[in-house]
Amino acid sequence: SEQLWFKLLDKFVVPQRNLKKQQNQFKKGMEIPPAIGKMQQGLARFINDILYNMMGYIAFPSILGKIVHDHGSDEFGDFRSTIMGMLDTYNYEMNILTTANHLLADDTYRSMRVFQKRRA
Repeated sequence: SEQLWFKLLDKFVVPQRNLKKQQNQFKKGMEIPPAIGKMQQGLARFINDILYNMMGYIAFPSILGKIVHDHGSDEFGDFRSTIMGMLDTYNYEMNILTTANHLLADDTYRSMRVFQKRRA
């Protein structure tokens, strides 16, 4: 499952990287064709969607490790907003899980106290 997600991600990251190289080849002052910008925006949206959907199936540290390992030489700006959003989501989910764990622990403790009082 992980390999399929990462292959899908690479299918969009590689063309984005190639577009970035093409864009960098234009000299300063030269107008960059609007099609390149539109394609970059579309690819960025697809990459963002893929990464967010991956989080439901693959552990966040694995996703982040793969991005850093395979695309560490790329500009961080290409992944920055996506990674920051993923970190926020991960943090939010961890807070929810921690709160749920505390609630379950408190409920279990109270239930056991009631059970012991009834038994005594």
